[in-house]
Amino acid sequence: MVESGAGKGRGEAADLRDGLARMESWIDGFPDQLRGAIARGREIGWPGAAAAPAARGLFLGGMGGSAMAGRLAALILQPDLRIPIVVQADPELPGWVDGSVSLGIASYSGETWEALALADAAAARGISPWIVASGGRLEAYPAAAARFHAEPGMQPRAALGWMLVPILLCWAASAGRAVAMEQELRAAADLLAGEADLWRAGRALPGRNPRELADRLAGQVPVLYAESEAERVLAIRWRCQFSENAKRFALENAFPELVHNEIEGWADLGRVCRAAVVRLEGTGILEPRLAPVLSAAESEWRRVGFEVVFVPSHGEGRMARILSQVLLGDRVSLELARRGGVDPVPVEAIQRLRRAVAGAGMRKQEER
Repeated sequence: MVESGAGKGRGEAADLRDGLARMESWIDGFPDQLRGAIARGREIGWPGAAAAPAARGLFLGGMGGSAMAGRLAALILQPDLRIPIVVQADPELPGWVDGSVSLGIASYSGETWEALALADAAAARGISPWIVASGGRLEAYPAAAARFHAEPGMQPRAALGWMLVPILLCWAASAGRAVAMEQELRAAADLLAGEADLWRAGRALPGRNPRELADRLAGQVPVLYAESEAERVLAIRWRCQFSENAKRFALENAFPELVHNEIEGWADLGRVCRAAVVRLEGTGILEPRLAPVLSAAESEWRRVGFEVVFVPSHGEGRMARILSQVLLGDRVSLELARRGGVDPVPVEAIQRLRRAVAGAGMRKQEER
């Protein structure tokens, strides 16, 4: 284990402590983000024009944490909607998206070039998208059908509550469940706040201690598995948070697809590195035929030398269980960063790539 600040100068150690404290406040503030976004939605009459009860489909475009908000909203609402939902992390607007589809575009910064490209593509087809952003050119997009202003000043991945709530309420309105959805969000916020209080007091529910989970993953490649393809978004969220907050590489997949292919590579992974399988419970609703598959997979993991970690979800109901796993994964990523002496706030590799892309764009304009 590397203690925070070990081997660093005083200035670097102070920056590390500040970064860890900032990220911790953002993560523990997730319940308040949910409450704040609900209150803002009421103030502005959201979803208003963004609601589309007669839509033949729901489409959301966004990248990173913004796309994550849409994917989680789709998972939460899956049993209630009778029309398809597509969440796309790509700048191309599919040909089937037209004025009969509810089109939303989410970008926390409001400056993601992929999101802006989607807005331009929508304008070219005469479609007025609804927008969720904390500022930037996207929020000011003149042809928007409706705008939700997220609270600025955070890292996009840490502003999930502000991005999730408006998407959920908009799509719930399409299913006639906006009021019920708001009630479920408030109940989930209370549940999450209670668990965060336990962690701050040095306590935890069984199997849900962020520090103990981080200790078990130390020195190993985390392999994150969801119990269904629909719930794969939970494993993706954990992987993304491990990468951005802890600067740790991780893998993810979902049952039952992985037993049709990836299972053949487990022995090779066991030969080249130490790995820990993290099986994430989701909604608690398991396809009965999957139970023997999961049991057989666990035997195979142990046979090739993987440590197996089962992480139960928490709460009653779909919303609570899903968001409890989101909050726990965020907290585990913070503890991994703390143990690695890593500042979780900066994303230097991402910034280097953005500068390189921006520089290439400027050079192309000059060549023209």
